[in-house]
Amino acid sequence: MKQGIYKIENPKGSIYIGQSKNVDERLNRYKKLQCCKFQLLLYRSFLKYGVENHTFEILEKGDFTKEELNKLEKEYILKCNSFRKLNKLGMNLTSGGDSIEFDDSVKKKMSDKRIELFKAGQRNSKLTLENVIEIKKLIAYKTPLRKIGETYGVGITTISEIKAGRSWNDVPNYIVPENEKHLVSRTNQFSRLQKLTEQQRLEVLELIDKKELTFEQIGKLYNVTKGAISAIKRSKIKFGK
Repeated sequence: MKQGIYKIENPKGSIYIGQSKNVDERLNRYKKLQCCKFQLLLYRSFLKYGVENHTFEILEKGDFTKEELNKLEKEYILKCNSFRKLNKLGMNLTSGGDSIEFDDSVKKKMSDKRIELFKAGQRNSKLTLENVIEIKKLIAYKTPLRKIGETYGVGITTISEIKAGRSWNDVPNYIVPENEKHLVSRTNQFSRLQKLTEQQRLEVLELIDKKELTFEQIGKLYNVTKGAISAIKRSKIKFGK
């Protein structure tokens, strides 16, 4: 008996109801931030409040058919009032089961064609929803747009449109966890240089601490400007890393 219905609630009382063929495995994967990126409100809640601050509960467990799971999911979404369209605190973007009844906020951001493609599992000829979620994460970490485009086989203009919100704006931007924000700053400072590895950065910090060389002298050792060395020091002071 692996199939079941589960409930996840965040510290603010927002609820997500889901179904799975293996409910125990699904909840364990959620706790590792896996398989939740398509449940966008739930994913953002995990990032904002921390997975550990959510409660996980199995509501039903047994030998259910797909039709029975769909029915139970719809019933519990209605019972827990977790459909975003009816309750702004809800984290279910559809009414449950195999329904494609979207929350109004989602429908406003999706064209009729997008909804049709969403039902088919893909939204344009090159990028899938999963691709765009990963692209928005790379954008959040300040990865060079050209590099992102090359990775996914699209032009820099396509990535720029996603970054500016002129395309795929129904997919929420990735929220960088607090404990990784120092990585965003560091990537932003050195993506243009693309010369220093993480090991080299640590070596530079050691030289700075020894105070035997000026920033300009250290920069010459690594073929970067003294401004780059100064930026490394500022990052260490600000983020402690």
